[in-house]
Amino acid sequence: MHNPIKYLLVKVCVFLLLLLGVAELAGYIADSGLKRTKLIDYKLWSRLDEDRNVDADLLIMGNSRASCHINPDILDSILPVHSYNLGLHAGILPLQFHIWQLYIKRNQKPRTIVWNVDWGTLSDEDDLSGRKSQYLPWCNDPDWKQIIEKAGFSFFDKYIPCWKYVGRSDLLIKGFGEYTGISESDYGIPFILSYKRGYIRVDDRLPKQEWRLGHDFKTGNFDATEDFLRMCRREKIQVIFYYSPVYAPFRKFYDPYIITYAAIDSLAKVWDIPFLDYSQVPESSDPALFKDDIHLNSKGGDWLSRRLGHDLDSILIL
Repeated sequence: MHNPIKYLLVKVCVFLLLLLGVAELAGYIADSGLKRTKLIDYKLWSRLDEDRNVDADLLIMGNSRASCHINPDILDSILPVHSYNLGLHAGILPLQFHIWQLYIKRNQKPRTIVWNVDWGTLSDEDDLSGRKSQYLPWCNDPDWKQIIEKAGFSFFDKYIPCWKYVGRSDLLIKGFGEYTGISESDYGIPFILSYKRGYIRVDDRLPKQEWRLGHDFKTGNFDATEDFLRMCRREKIQVIFYYSPVYAPFRKFYDPYIITYAAIDSLAKVWDIPFLDYSQVPESSDPALFKDDIHLNSKGGDWLSRRLGHDLDSILIL
């Protein structure tokens, strides 16, 4: 005998299964597309899958004052090394350690880490909730578990297909366009000319801009940094600190620089780490080298890369 309720339930279940399958496929396509895009917020993570078997002798680490300032091609032309820039645009400390973990899982350990140290090295900022959209493609990646938790992804985001794209339909569409080839993004930031081996080349034709800290600055503690240094010592990885230039008129009044410089200098002394300080070099008064008060442009990056390369030549342990 025909049971209309049972028949209705079967239809509902089939519909839900089909809907779930479509959502799963849509999520996969969007995730894959965002991983392929040139948009810098995704490119700086997906590059580790594209740049496989880097196996660099020398790694540059740090925030955007590493990624925009040091050109591995120039370092390699001066030093007998194969280098790679692991610096991060908007790279607060937890993210610097995260990209290190992702890198070392895919590559052999380097012999040397040249680490850009500044106020970002001591900041206690670890709130990633405002960057949640940047981590969508890696929401279910086991290697990203800690970052996904800090970014505030919910149970539904992680386990219901496409739920994480609710309210982010623009990114869903962007992922589809990139995956299918219908659309192709640029870097998403007008002043970026190229992105190669982790180095962001910044347009030097633009006049220097002012820069403002977008949040209250608080110093944290050295625990995470010292844990990392301990690991490097255990693994026999040489660590060298360097401090990138800060535009001279700005530096005198920038509290994070004033507060943290002495602490970083002390950290280098305690750990017996070479510290190459370019924060107050004469070139820091030249606005033609700067994209803004704390970032060099490509002209400044070429100059600093050459200067760093020659200075490293005498202290590298090869």
